[in-house]
Amino acid sequence: MQSPQLVILAQAAGAPNPMMNLVFIGLMVLIFWFIVLRPQAKEAKAHRDFVSGLKAGDEVISAGGLYGKVVSIDGAIAHVELTRGTKVRFDRNKLHPIPGSAVTVGDPEPEQKKKDD
Repeated sequence: MQSPQLVILAQAAGAPNPMMNLVFIGLMVLIFWFIVLRPQAKEAKAHRDFVSGLKAGDEVISAGGLYGKVVSIDGAIAHVELTRGTKVRFDRNKLHPIPGSAVTVGDPEPEQKKKDD
């Protein structure tokens, strides 16, 4: 048989506040958004900007790891030259900028210095 004091202590402790559970879940969603969703959205926007600004002469890497230079663009298809005489068609969305390249795609070319003669 249980003593009356233990029953009173158990009732006094009570259940945790259900609002604390909601606050905890909201905090976890916020952390997930900052760590996962926000950087992923930024990366997706950068890739969309890259694909929309793709032009002939840009150096790219394909999703399969092939490096090349864009020769021409026909709508959603980009013709990429891998080596001299080897041209391959790629879906524009499967092309990415080469990491660590000095000039990123879409940036204006550095201005040539004018020589005074």
